[in-house]
Amino acid sequence: MRILACLSLAALGCMFASPVRAADDPAPVVLEPSSQWVVDFAEDKCRLLRTFGEEGNRHLLSFEQHGPSAWFGFIVAGPKIEEFRPSRTEIQFGDYPPIEYRGGYTGINDEYGAALIYSLLKFPRSKGQDKVAPARLHSLPEIDPAQASKIAAITIRQGKRKVVFNTGKLTEAIKVLNQCSQDLLNSWGLDLERHRTAMRLPIWTNDAVIWERVRRRYPDRAARIGEQAVFRLRAIVDEAGLVAECTMLEATIVQKLESPACESMRNARFEPALDLQGRPMRSFYLTTISYRIN
Repeated sequence: MRILACLSLAALGCMFASPVRAADDPAPVVLEPSSQWVVDFAEDKCRLLRTFGEEGNRHLLSFEQHGPSAWFGFIVAGPKIEEFRPSRTEIQFGDYPPIEYRGGYTGINDEYGAALIYSLLKFPRSKGQDKVAPARLHSLPEIDPAQASKIAAITIRQGKRKVVFNTGKLTEAIKVLNQCSQDLLNSWGLDLERHRTAMRLPIWTNDAVIWERVRRRYPDRAARIGEQAVFRLRAIVDEAGLVAECTMLEATIVQKLESPACESMRNARFEPALDLQGRPMRSFYLTTISYRIN
Protein backbone atom coordinates (compact mmCIF):
# COMPACT_ATOMS: atom_id res chain seq x y z
CA MET A 1 0.00 0.00 0.00
CA ARG A 2 1.24 3.49 -0.82
CA ILE A 3 2.31 5.43 2.25
CA LEU A 4 0.98 8.94 2.72
CA ALA A 5 3.84 11.33 3.30
CA CYS A 6 4.99 14.89 2.76
CA LEU A 7 8.49 15.88 1.74
CA SER A 8 9.76 19.39 2.48
CA LEU A 9 12.42 20.72 0.14
CA ALA A 10 14.29 23.01 2.51
CA ALA A 11 17.10 23.73 0.07
CA LEU A 12 14.93 25.71 -2.33
CA GLY A 13 15.30 29.19 -0.91
CA CYS A 14 16.81 31.14 -3.80
CA MET A 15 14.92 34.30 -4.85
CA PHE A 16 14.91 36.06 -8.21
CA ALA A 17 13.90 39.53 -9.35
CA SER A 18 10.51 40.01 -10.95
CA PRO A 19 10.27 40.53 -14.72
CA VAL A 20 10.78 44.06 -16.06
CA ARG A 21 7.48 45.71 -16.98
CA ALA A 22 6.68 48.07 -19.81
CA ALA A 23 6.38 51.74 -18.86
CA ASP A 24 2.67 51.93 -19.69
CA ASP A 25 1.69 48.80 -17.73
CA PRO A 26 0.37 48.96 -14.17
CA ALA A 27 2.70 47.52 -11.56
CA PRO A 28 2.34 43.74 -11.27
CA VAL A 29 1.56 42.09 -7.95
CA VAL A 30 4.80 40.32 -6.97
CA LEU A 31 4.54 37.57 -4.35
CA GLU A 32 7.52 36.14 -2.49
CA PRO A 33 7.55 32.63 -0.95
CA SER A 34 6.28 32.24 2.61
CA SER A 35 7.01 28.49 2.85
CA GLN A 36 9.25 25.84 1.37
CA TRP A 37 8.07 23.54 -1.43
CA VAL A 38 6.16 20.51 -0.16
CA VAL A 39 5.40 17.38 -2.20
CA ASP A 40 2.34 15.46 -1.00
CA PHE A 41 2.71 11.72 -1.75
CA ALA A 42 -1.04 10.98 -1.59
CA GLU A 43 -2.79 7.69 -2.38
CA ASP A 44 -3.97 8.53 -5.92
CA LYS A 45 -2.11 11.70 -6.84
CA CYS A 46 0.96 13.85 -6.24
CA ARG A 47 0.86 17.54 -5.40
CA LEU A 48 3.67 20.08 -5.33
CA LEU A 49 2.67 23.03 -3.10
CA ARG A 50 4.09 26.33 -1.95
CA THR A 51 2.57 29.40 -0.29
CA PHE A 52 3.39 33.02 -1.16
CA GLY A 53 2.68 36.44 0.36
CA GLU A 54 2.53 37.82 3.86
CA GLU A 55 0.00 37.08 6.60
CA GLY A 56 -3.46 38.25 5.44
CA ASN A 57 -2.33 38.06 1.81
CA ARG A 58 -1.44 34.36 1.57
CA HIS A 59 -1.55 32.69 -1.84
CA LEU A 60 -1.19 29.07 -2.90
CA LEU A 61 0.51 27.68 -5.99
CA SER A 62 0.04 23.99 -6.76
CA PHE A 63 1.12 21.46 -9.42
CA GLU A 64 -0.85 18.20 -9.51
CA GLN A 65 -0.29 14.86 -11.27
CA HIS A 66 -2.11 11.52 -11.21
CA GLY A 67 0.71 9.51 -12.76
CA PRO A 68 3.86 9.87 -14.86
CA SER A 69 3.39 12.60 -17.46
CA ALA A 70 4.89 15.75 -18.92
CA TRP A 71 1.47 17.37 -18.31
CA PHE A 72 0.10 18.60 -14.99
CA GLY A 73 -2.86 20.31 -13.37
CA PHE A 74 -2.13 23.80 -12.07
CA ILE A 75 -3.93 25.81 -9.39
CA VAL A 76 -3.39 29.33 -8.06
CA ALA A 77 -5.46 30.67 -5.18
CA GLY A 78 -5.56 33.75 -2.96
CA PRO A 79 -6.94 37.30 -2.56
CA LYS A 80 -5.27 38.67 -5.72
CA ILE A 81 -7.00 36.00 -7.81
CA GLU A 82 -10.53 37.27 -6.95
CA GLU A 83 -10.69 39.60 -9.97
CA PHE A 84 -9.56 36.92 -12.44
CA ARG A 85 -12.13 35.08 -14.57
CA PRO A 86 -12.07 31.68 -16.36
CA SER A 87 -11.56 33.49 -19.67
CA ARG A 88 -8.41 33.92 -21.74
CA THR A 89 -5.41 33.83 -19.44
CA GLU A 90 -1.70 34.05 -20.16
CA ILE A 91 0.49 31.81 -18.02
CA GLN A 92 4.23 32.32 -18.32
CA PHE A 93 6.81 29.98 -16.83
CA GLY A 94 10.05 31.94 -16.48
CA ASP A 95 11.15 33.40 -19.80
CA TYR A 96 9.46 30.71 -21.89
CA PRO A 97 6.77 31.92 -24.32
CA PRO A 98 3.45 32.63 -22.54
CA ILE A 99 0.76 29.97 -22.77
CA GLU A 100 -2.66 31.30 -23.78
CA TYR A 101 -5.24 29.26 -21.89
CA ARG A 102 -8.97 29.61 -22.55
CA GLY A 103 -10.42 26.68 -20.61
CA GLY A 104 -9.75 27.53 -16.98
CA TYR A 105 -12.18 27.03 -14.10
CA THR A 106 -12.83 29.19 -11.05
CA GLY A 107 -13.32 27.82 -7.58
CA ILE A 108 -12.88 28.47 -3.88
CA ASN A 109 -10.06 27.12 -1.76
CA ASP A 110 -11.18 26.77 1.88
CA GLU A 111 -7.96 28.29 3.23
CA TYR A 112 -6.84 30.75 0.53
CA GLY A 113 -10.07 31.91 -1.14
CA ALA A 114 -10.60 32.48 -4.87
CA ALA A 115 -8.87 29.95 -7.12
CA LEU A 116 -8.08 29.49 -10.81
CA ILE A 117 -7.87 25.86 -11.94
CA TYR A 118 -6.10 24.80 -15.13
CA SER A 119 -6.73 21.15 -15.91
CA LEU A 120 -3.82 20.46 -18.25
CA LEU A 121 -0.59 22.41 -18.74
CA LYS A 122 2.89 21.60 -19.98
CA PHE A 123 6.08 23.64 -19.89
CA PRO A 124 6.50 25.21 -23.35
CA ARG A 125 9.73 24.85 -25.26
CA SER A 126 11.90 27.67 -26.52
CA LYS A 127 12.23 28.26 -30.25
CA GLY A 128 14.32 25.48 -31.78
CA GLN A 129 14.34 23.40 -28.59
CA ASP A 130 12.34 20.56 -30.18
CA LYS A 131 15.13 19.98 -32.69
CA VAL A 132 17.31 18.46 -30.00
CA ALA A 133 15.76 15.56 -28.10
CA PRO A 134 16.47 15.76 -24.35
CA ALA A 135 18.51 12.93 -22.82
CA ARG A 136 16.15 10.52 -21.06
CA LEU A 137 17.03 8.30 -18.13
CA HIS A 138 14.02 6.00 -18.69
CA SER A 139 10.95 5.48 -20.86
CA LEU A 140 8.34 6.95 -18.52
CA PRO A 141 7.11 10.45 -19.43
CA GLU A 142 7.94 13.20 -16.93
CA ILE A 143 8.11 16.95 -16.48
CA ASP A 144 11.51 17.94 -17.89
CA PRO A 145 13.84 18.99 -15.01
CA ALA A 146 16.10 20.76 -17.52
CA GLN A 147 13.20 23.05 -18.44
CA ALA A 148 12.33 23.50 -14.77
CA SER A 149 15.89 24.67 -14.10
CA LYS A 150 15.26 27.73 -16.28
CA ILE A 151 12.10 28.79 -14.44
CA ALA A 152 12.44 31.18 -11.49
CA ALA A 153 9.04 32.91 -11.62
CA ILE A 154 5.49 32.13 -12.78
CA THR A 155 3.30 34.95 -14.10
CA ILE A 156 -0.50 34.88 -14.40
CA ARG A 157 -1.92 37.64 -16.62
CA GLN A 158 -5.43 38.68 -17.69
CA GLY A 159 -5.59 41.99 -19.51
CA LYS A 160 -3.73 44.49 -17.32
CA ARG A 161 -3.94 42.30 -14.22
CA LYS A 162 -0.70 40.48 -13.51
CA VAL A 163 0.41 38.37 -10.56
CA VAL A 164 4.01 37.13 -10.35
CA PHE A 165 5.00 34.23 -8.10
CA ASN A 166 8.75 34.43 -7.41
CA THR A 167 9.23 30.67 -7.13
CA GLY A 168 12.99 30.34 -7.33
CA LYS A 169 14.33 27.59 -9.60
CA LEU A 170 11.93 24.64 -9.86
CA THR A 171 14.53 21.95 -10.63
CA GLU A 172 14.64 19.97 -7.38
CA ALA A 173 10.93 20.36 -6.65
CA ILE A 174 10.00 19.00 -10.09
CA LYS A 175 12.41 16.06 -9.67
CA VAL A 176 10.61 15.03 -6.47
CA LEU A 177 7.20 15.48 -8.11
CA ASN A 178 8.36 13.19 -10.95
CA GLN A 179 9.54 10.62 -8.42
CA CYS A 180 6.18 10.72 -6.64
CA SER A 181 4.27 10.28 -9.91
CA GLN A 182 6.41 7.32 -10.97
CA ASP A 183 6.03 5.65 -7.58
CA LEU A 184 2.26 5.55 -8.12
CA LEU A 185 2.82 2.60 -10.48
CA ASN A 186 3.67 0.42 -7.47
CA SER A 187 0.29 1.19 -5.87
CA TRP A 188 -1.41 0.24 -9.17
CA GLY A 189 0.20 -3.21 -9.05
CA LEU A 190 2.50 -2.47 -12.01
CA ASP A 191 6.21 -3.17 -12.41
CA LEU A 192 7.92 0.23 -12.13
CA GLU A 193 11.40 -1.00 -13.06
CA ARG A 194 10.10 -2.80 -16.13
CA HIS A 195 8.38 0.42 -17.21
CA ARG A 196 11.58 2.42 -16.83
CA THR A 197 13.14 0.48 -19.73
CA ALA A 198 9.96 -0.17 -21.75
CA MET A 199 10.05 0.13 -25.52
CA ARG A 200 6.64 1.81 -25.48
CA LEU A 201 3.54 2.46 -23.41
CA PRO A 202 0.01 1.48 -24.61
CA ILE A 203 -1.26 3.08 -27.82
CA TRP A 204 -5.01 3.73 -27.99
CA THR A 205 -6.33 2.64 -31.39
CA ASN A 206 -10.07 3.49 -31.22
CA ASP A 207 -9.96 6.68 -29.15
CA ALA A 208 -12.07 8.72 -31.61
CA VAL A 209 -14.98 6.28 -31.28
CA ILE A 210 -14.82 6.12 -27.48
CA TRP A 211 -14.46 9.89 -27.03
CA GLU A 212 -17.54 10.47 -29.19
CA ARG A 213 -19.53 8.16 -26.89
CA VAL A 214 -18.26 10.00 -23.83
CA ARG A 215 -19.08 13.39 -25.38
CA ARG A 216 -22.67 12.36 -26.14
CA ARG A 217 -23.27 11.15 -22.58
CA TYR A 218 -23.02 14.37 -20.59
CA PRO A 219 -24.88 13.40 -17.38
CA ASP A 220 -28.40 14.88 -17.47
CA ARG A 221 -28.55 15.87 -13.80
CA ALA A 222 -25.32 17.83 -14.10
CA ALA A 223 -26.32 19.43 -17.42
CA ARG A 224 -29.60 20.71 -15.92
CA ILE A 225 -27.75 22.73 -13.27
CA GLY A 226 -24.90 23.71 -15.60
CA GLU A 227 -22.30 21.82 -13.59
CA GLN A 228 -18.79 21.66 -15.03
CA ALA A 229 -15.90 19.53 -13.82
CA VAL A 230 -12.57 17.94 -14.59
CA PHE A 231 -11.86 14.23 -14.08
CA ARG A 232 -8.66 12.21 -14.37
CA LEU A 233 -9.12 8.80 -15.97
CA ARG A 234 -6.69 5.96 -15.32
CA ALA A 235 -6.97 2.73 -17.31
CA ILE A 236 -4.91 -0.37 -16.56
CA VAL A 237 -4.28 -2.01 -19.93
CA ASP A 238 -3.48 -5.75 -19.98
CA GLU A 239 -1.13 -7.70 -22.24
CA ALA A 240 -3.88 -8.15 -24.84
CA GLY A 241 -4.55 -4.40 -25.10
CA LEU A 242 -7.85 -4.56 -23.17
CA VAL A 243 -8.86 -2.37 -20.23
CA ALA A 244 -8.58 -4.50 -17.10
CA GLU A 245 -9.37 -1.66 -14.66
CA CYS A 246 -10.69 1.89 -14.99
CA THR A 247 -10.62 4.57 -12.30
CA MET A 248 -12.10 8.06 -12.36
CA LEU A 249 -10.69 10.69 -10.00
CA GLU A 250 -12.22 14.11 -9.39
CA ALA A 251 -9.83 16.97 -10.13
CA THR A 252 -12.52 19.51 -9.17
CA ILE A 253 -15.30 19.28 -6.60
CA VAL A 254 -18.53 17.93 -8.07
CA GLN A 255 -22.14 17.82 -6.86
CA LYS A 256 -24.15 15.70 -9.31
CA LEU A 257 -21.73 15.09 -12.15
CA GLU A 258 -20.75 11.41 -12.34
CA SER A 259 -18.80 10.64 -15.49
CA PRO A 260 -19.83 7.48 -17.39
CA ALA A 261 -16.46 7.37 -19.17
CA CYS A 262 -15.30 4.15 -17.51
CA GLU A 263 -18.35 2.34 -18.92
CA SER A 264 -17.32 3.43 -22.42
CA MET A 265 -13.72 2.38 -21.76
CA ARG A 266 -14.83 -1.27 -21.64
CA ASN A 267 -14.79 -1.10 -25.43
CA ALA A 268 -11.44 0.69 -25.70
CA ARG A 269 -8.72 -1.13 -27.64
CA PHE A 270 -4.97 -0.57 -27.32
CA GLU A 271 -1.74 -1.81 -28.76
CA PRO A 272 -0.23 -3.14 -25.51
CA ALA A 273 2.87 -1.75 -23.85
CA LEU A 274 6.12 -3.53 -24.73
CA ASP A 275 9.01 -4.16 -22.37
CA LEU A 276 12.70 -3.91 -23.25
CA GLN A 277 12.58 -7.33 -24.98
CA GLY A 278 9.49 -6.37 -26.98
CA ARG A 279 7.12 -8.53 -24.91
CA PRO A 280 3.59 -7.26 -24.14
CA MET A 281 3.19 -6.17 -20.52
CA ARG A 282 0.48 -4.87 -18.21
CA SER A 283 0.62 -1.09 -18.17
CA PHE A 284 -1.44 2.11 -17.84
CA TYR A 285 -3.05 4.90 -19.82
CA LEU A 286 -3.87 8.34 -18.36
CA THR A 287 -6.11 11.05 -19.74
CA THR A 288 -8.16 14.06 -18.60
CA ILE A 289 -11.89 14.56 -19.20
CA SER A 290 -13.29 18.08 -18.96
CA TYR A 291 -17.06 18.66 -18.84
CA ARG A 292 -17.93 22.19 -19.89
CA ILE A 293 -21.24 23.88 -20.76
CA ASN A 294 -20.80 26.01 -23.90
